[in-house]
Amino acid sequence: MEDGALYSDNGTVLYPFLTDKFGSDLAAPSYKVSTGSQANTFGISPVAPWSHVSRLYGIDQTCVDLSDVLKVVPTVDGAAEAMQYQNLGPAPWTASVYRPIGTGRDYRTLIDGFDLAHLRGNYANLGQIGSLPATDFARGYWLDDALAGQFQICANRRPITGVGDLPGMIPARFANANLGAYPNPSFAGRAVSLRFTLAKAMPVTLRIFDVAGRAVARVPVKGVEGPNVATWDGTLANGASASAGVYFYALEGVDVAPAQKSAKLILLSSR
Repeated sequence: MEDGALYSDNGTVLYPFLTDKFGSDLAAPSYKVSTGSQANTFGISPVAPWSHVSRLYGIDQTCVDLSDVLKVVPTVDGAAEAMQYQNLGPAPWTASVYRPIGTGRDYRTLIDGFDLAHLRGNYANLGQIGSLPATDFARGYWLDDALAGQFQICANRRPITGVGDLPGMIPARFANANLGAYPNPSFAGRAVSLRFTLAKAMPVTLRIFDVAGRAVARVPVKGVEGPNVATWDGTLANGASASAGVYFYALEGVDVAPAQKSAKLILLSSR
């Protein structure tokens, strides 16, 4: 949007096209500069009725990842907000604008103020952003919403390509990975979420070990492709409740990279 408004053809052709046909205008050329925050990853949320409005994504904003802040042109019929950046300071910060089919027009439009490559994982709340391992899931999620919901296209999307993939290779859409527990630390006697991803659907077992390496509990899961969350209620194999201490959990029945083989879980005393 910034290029159309400030640089391309001096804003005489492309800029009026974007404002009149897309219903989107440029509010600021950098979301991060506008907020004054020094963080490198912020929240970004879908708000369009055709998207998964319950999701919260992350978006990278380093010194070179400049994302446009957009604004809806109120005089353009049907133009509306599709996504918002995290509300820091004056709000809202519009990240994406869509326009459905309207009177006299048989096409739909969507303009994002950000690079799709900068989207990160799907989070439960803002506190998880920056504290949990980042993933590329949000790229696929937002693209799926846009294709199916806004453009109503049945698309067979290719796998997401991550940094490090070699040209000509078709990488797996998801990898077998252990993403850690949440909350962590947690309190003994409370349920804990054990998070992982799978390259394909398969039954797996999450085995919990104590610091001595003894297996003290197991959680069988019917895993699905992509993100998975299993719940451990703290019950040990002998029926007792796990006491405060340090534990580890590992994925069994699936090949996992050595660095992702196990994850630490700390249980605190509730007293």
